[in-house]
Amino acid sequence: MKKTAKILTVMSTALLLNGFGVEMPSLVNAAPLPPPAMERVAPQVRIDTEMQQISDMYGIDKATLMSYYNEGWGPKEIQHGAFLAYASQKPFDEVMKLKDANSWPRVEYLLNLTPNDIKAAHDNLAAQYLSEKLSVNKTIITNLLEKNYGMKEVLHGVLMSQYCTASPEDIIAMHNPPTNDWDAIAEKLGITDEQMEQIRTTMQQINPPGPKGPHKI
Repeated sequence: MKKTAKILTVMSTALLLNGFGVEMPSLVNAAPLPPPAMERVAPQVRIDTEMQQISDMYGIDKATLMSYYNEGWGPKEIQHGAFLAYASQKPFDEVMKLKDANSWPRVEYLLNLTPNDIKAAHDNLAAQYLSEKLSVNKTIITNLLEKNYGMKEVLHGVLMSQYCTASPEDIIAMHNPPTNDWDAIAEKLGITDEQMEQIRTTMQQINPPGPKGPHKI
């Protein structure tokens, strides 16, 4: 009842205003607001970029990767195949041929890849990527990854060590949240808030490689 009365009141007001020559805007015929401008990347440009990244990372000819994409393989499948070819030291074409009739776990089995092999390949790729991205000795990062430290721990340890005398591993060993989180460690080591903000900014720009492609931290 209240809703009906409200509608009648609005209609009466509109009729009254029209009687005085006041033009009411039409809500029914009003043009919708234009959507906010969005930066779009052409699909072909995006695919070219992804295939180039896979080519650079695994040393597989981009034309070969594009041929698989044009045959209907998705970028994630191509990325996964490239990673398994890298991990098994087998030709990319051989890996993709196996995938034609098998699941990825079955392909890993047929390639004689164990979980430890997969981890070792991932660690080596990540160490190489971080070494180049952060200008840090690859051996330092490899040693940390081999000790099963997580990527966030490794990054915090490596980046915070650039602002103090403690080693990355010593910094990671101090991490014991919630009583000793990264900010608390920074305070103990004399790392400023501004430096910690720079560390976080750097971490946001890191996309380490993995079996299924680059991923955010």
